[in-house]
Amino acid sequence: MTHNTARPNRLWTTIAVYCVPIILWAGLVLWSYVWNLNGLKANSHNLALEKGRMVFSVIEATRMWNASHGGLYAPTSDMSPSNPYLIAKEKDIVSPSGQPLTLINPAYMTRQLAAIMSLGDINIHLTSLKPINPNNMPTDWERNSLMSFENGVKENLDILPSGKEQIYAYMAPLSVKEPCMKCHAVQGYKVGDVRGGIRVSFPVTALSLAEENAVKKLKNVHLIVFVLITILSSSAIAWARYLIANLRRERNSRDDVIAERTQALQYEVGVKNRLFSIISHDLKSPFNSLLGMTHMMSNMGDQLNKKKMAEYAKDIHETGEHIFELVQNLLEWARLQMDGATIVPEKVALNNVLQNSVDVLLPLAKDKNIQIKNQTCNCQVTVDKEMIMAVVRNILANAIKFTPSGGKITLHAQSLEGDATAQITIEDTGVGIPQHIIDNIFSIDQKTTTLGTDGEAGTGLGLPLCRDMLDRNGGKIWVESAVGFGSKFHFTLPLADKPTCNTGNEI
Repeated sequence: MTHNTARPNRLWTTIAVYCVPIILWAGLVLWSYVWNLNGLKANSHNLALEKGRMVFSVIEATRMWNASHGGLYAPTSDMSPSNPYLIAKEKDIVSPSGQPLTLINPAYMTRQLAAIMSLGDINIHLTSLKPINPNNMPTDWERNSLMSFENGVKENLDILPSGKEQIYAYMAPLSVKEPCMKCHAVQGYKVGDVRGGIRVSFPVTALSLAEENAVKKLKNVHLIVFVLITILSSSAIAWARYLIANLRRERNSRDDVIAERTQALQYEVGVKNRLFSIISHDLKSPFNSLLGMTHMMSNMGDQLNKKKMAEYAKDIHETGEHIFELVQNLLEWARLQMDGATIVPEKVALNNVLQNSVDVLLPLAKDKNIQIKNQTCNCQVTVDKEMIMAVVRNILANAIKFTPSGGKITLHAQSLEGDATAQITIEDTGVGIPQHIIDNIFSIDQKTTTLGTDGEAGTGLGLPLCRDMLDRNGGKIWVESAVGFGSKFHFTLPLADKPTCNTGNEI
């Protein structure tokens, strides 16, 4: 279950690692786009405002020039007929040459300028809340603007519909100035009052086209920036993940080395503790027993009969054999650990190696009335002969030790051609081995010794030595056992050539 959920978790983690920054960058770029877009729209508004102000200022300056001169005369014509809404002395005169002239006041001049400017894209409308000329009546928007001017508003700019298109409408107030009082004093105005206003209008398209182009460029720039940032951030994330993965691998490698060295150190400490235990207890105890018996024999020898002397001698012999076995195993193990044991592999007949080991232990087996049967193939193996004989002797000695009188030990061998190895099995009808001992039976740092069926003591070094020597010869060892059903020790050796089996030897 853990393995099945780990891959989706890693997938979602990877998606999150890459998508979250992209989402954040998208939000940031979108915010920048909206902010700049609002700036562009505000810029278009400002441009329209400045255009309206400029036209208004020109018209206002022209009106002031006209008003400051008391108006001006122009030839009366269809384009400049006499102004019916103007009340002034000498409104219409004749020049000395007989040319009829009419007075052009600021309002009349503004209307004529508006007619000229309307030929382009700018429209001007002079209006007032109290117009004299009906053509100067305000629209609803103009009326609202005029009313706002009386409340202190300085100017107004809006986008208004006009037919099929939209227009910018700019309007500013016209204040009564001293030159204006000649005509407007009779209307009750004072200097500074809002007399009316001028609306300047022009199509939105003139500025909207430039705005659309700027918006397209802005959109493209932000899109390119987003793509570049996404690529760069994804590359940076990928590189960072690569570095983190390398660091994690290096850390895991260091952890593995530390764990391996810690395990090796723990093993070495366990081995040393085990050796100190063997030296301080397993080796000291039989020596104490041996010294005690020899001391008794030296002090009371003349008081002991032959039977008692024989019993002591037997005990001394068995103790000496145990001490010899222990010292021999200690020396062999120490020699292997210090790389003092040189492996000398040679091609030997497996049956001969096994039989030679059996012959060495045959007297011990006969003492316990144990039968040994050698049923091995006549295999040729490439091994260090002395080491393998030591392995077989150790396993056989254990089998004899833990097999009761009248029992049986059988040696089997078969070739495993697929692995180019020979598998040897030493099977006994002994008492068997408990599982908790099997788990540690080949470990030098664990004490697994028990007494044999006749009270024989063990060293605890034999089987770990067997494993070490087999490792050096390219083999391995394992055991199958159950309490009360005997034991089977299996080990393998590298084959030298194709084997032939014999019927075996029974002893």
